[in-house]
Order: sequence, then C-alpha cells, then structure tokens
Amino acid sequence: MATSHKIPTMYTNAFWAEHGALASYGANEIQQGRQAARLAHMILTGRSPREIPVELPTEIEFVINLKTAERIGLKVRQEVLFRANRVIQ
Repeated sequence: MATSHKIPTMYTNAFWAEHGALASYGANEIQQGRQAARLAHMILTGRSPREIPVELPTEIEFVINLKTAERIGLKVRQEVLFRANRVIQ
C-alpha cells in the first residue's frame, strides 16, 4: 500500500526490505537466533537465568532496496549506499 502511494517505509529487520520496504536497520535475525539458542542452552544445562547477563544484539545491519526506491521515484545518494551492509537491486 505504501509503495503504491510512493511512501518510503523503513523497518527494523531485513525481511521487510527483502519484501518491498525501502530500507531496514536493526539486529540481524540470524545472529539473534544463534544468541537466543546459546542462552537457552545455558539455562537448559543448569545455569540459573539470574546468573546470565543481559546481552545486546551483536550485529546491526542496514539494508536498502533500490528496486523500491526506483518504484517510488526516490534517488538514494551514493554516500548512503556505501554505508549499507546490503543493497537489494
């Protein structure tokens, strides 16, 4: 709906940029899954959850979808593309 009305959208994970959003900026979902599995393993093998420190995401990624930018008539500057971890063409 947003793309058909030429409204740029940005989300917190790459899934949406891969499926039509203009961009995403947030934690890498695969890395978060691995991190969650490691923490779950610690708990399931006997470590008390209160002994485990809180962890932040280890990898933040910036994804730009150039197909969407073109569809909504937006020119993305080269400086922005250089900062992206991934550019969908």
